[in-house]
Amino acid sequence: MEKNIITLEAGNSPNSRGLFSFVNQFLAACFFYDKNEQIHVTFDLIKKSSYYDSSIIYEDNVWFYFFVRKDIKPLSEKKIVWTEVKNKYGYDFNFNNSEEREVAEIIINKYLNIKPSIEQKINFFYKNNFKGKKVLGVHKRGTDIGIHFEKKNIEIYYQEIDKIIHDYDAIFLCTDQKIVVDEFKKKYDKVIHYSYDSLSTDEKPSFKSSSKDKFKNGEDAIIDAFLLSKCNFLIQTNSNLSNFSLLANSKLKFKRII
Repeated sequence: MEKNIITLEAGNSPNSRGLFSFVNQFLAACFFYDKNEQIHVTFDLIKKSSYYDSSIIYEDNVWFYFFVRKDIKPLSEKKIVWTEVKNKYGYDFNFNNSEEREVAEIIINKYLNIKPSIEQKINFFYKNNFKGKKVLGVHKRGTDIGIHFEKKNIEIYYQEIDKIIHDYDAIFLCTDQKIVVDEFKKKYDKVIHYSYDSLSTDEKPSFKSSSKDKFKNGEDAIIDAFLLSKCNFLIQTNSNLSNFSLLANSKLKFKRII
């Protein structure tokens, strides 16, 4: 069926935005338009995105490094620009609203299809590290989170974890800093994590570092987010990545560090 295509654009400074800033913008637009079957939403993440990798010669649009391209013949095409002030078609999800999260989960399964190679890595890690265990998910956002929200001390996470850790077989830790992984492993003896090499060693997030593997930065973020969504409980801060995990699994209970 021919459709009208809404193409999202990354705004004036896409190199300052993490991957899940784009993902959640995409989901917001899909949420906004989901009742209209004549609308298809896609993303135009051009070369100036921080995730652009010149070694991936077959693709200029970074969005399709990670997500399946759906070839749709359009009736017409309209572009929506994410302004630096507000996304005209944005939507602020209520993560305490179970019905809204259920709709978002349906949208993710319907429109946000990750590449099979990435999905295989998620399933492999889950099978070898999660299966048969009760897993506590923890997302500790550091680096430049202070631009948006107050940076939370690691001790606050410890306090929340210590209240419930006896009920869990393992902690799946997701963070953007190597030092956080190192400190968690000193305190707890059952910490598992996916990404490490791509994590930051300072206050700058990896996607803003020219020395990091740009594709791996994005791939690791996606894998972390989906693995968090498969945990039995999530301790998180207000971050696009772990907020996505709450949408990907509408039944996932959570505690937000505030």
